[in-house]
Amino acid sequence: MEEYAVLWEKFMQEEEGEIRQILRRFLLMCRGLRHSDTIELSQQHYFQITDPKTKKVYHYLAKPAQKSNKIGIVPLLRTDVEYLLEWQPNGRLFADQDYGSFYKKFKQISLDLIGREITSHYGRHFAGNFIVNADEMEGLQDVQKILGVSSDRIAEVYAQRDILKVLQKFEAAVANIKSNS
Repeated sequence: MEEYAVLWEKFMQEEEGEIRQILRRFLLMCRGLRHSDTIELSQQHYFQITDPKTKKVYHYLAKPAQKSNKIGIVPLLRTDVEYLLEWQPNGRLFADQDYGSFYKKFKQISLDLIGREITSHYGRHFAGNFIVNADEMEGLQDVQKILGVSSDRIAEVYAQRDILKVLQKFEAAVANIKSNS
């Protein structure tokens, strides 16, 4: 969470430029998108829905994931809409940028800001971990809906950023197999 906050703060401090655009893309990826899913994001993927009881407006992106073709729901906060949704003249959310260039530059930005290199894929794990640990969310079902994955196993992988927990689960599973044989 602290890493996300540092990146968001840097984004808010940056004037228009390449670093701001790279951080903007990554901060949206922390809602569960892969880099490949951001390439063709356009205004047609942006939706608003109003709660009829409270009249509160909710914002989201909905787009088939390039890898699974399953529609992922990307929840957006009001601040996301205000600061992260900067539409290009062609209607797309981002200017063209190949993955290699983005990846290399983002790794350097993360190294400079948080003292270690993180990849763009960290955003999916951040989203999964955040969703599964938020009291208001329904765990793996919400991870599946937001990340656009179909299996519980994959949703659990994204929800686990803590390697210790993964290792503990694996050891317990192996012990269970040994005790049943």
